Amino acid sequence: MDTCENKQQFEVLQTLIIALGSGLAVYGAANLLNGIAENNSAACELAKKQIAAGAALAGLACRITPQGILCLPA
Repeated sequence: MDTCENKQQFEVLQTLIIALGSGLAVYGAANLLNGIAENNSAACELAKKQIAAGAALAGLACRITPQGILCLPA
């Protein structure tokens, strides 16, 4: 496989990981609204963790390049 084909495959994988993380965050937001409506603090806490995990996954996928993980300044 040549470099161009590898780059395209990498971009597809990166897009799928971003979509997965975004979907998890949206699912967490829906659970958060449901937990608030039912006044269920345990459901709200779980939903917050789902949102954070989804955002972290999508954010990490945005920083990964074919050469490795991009180190952004803090």
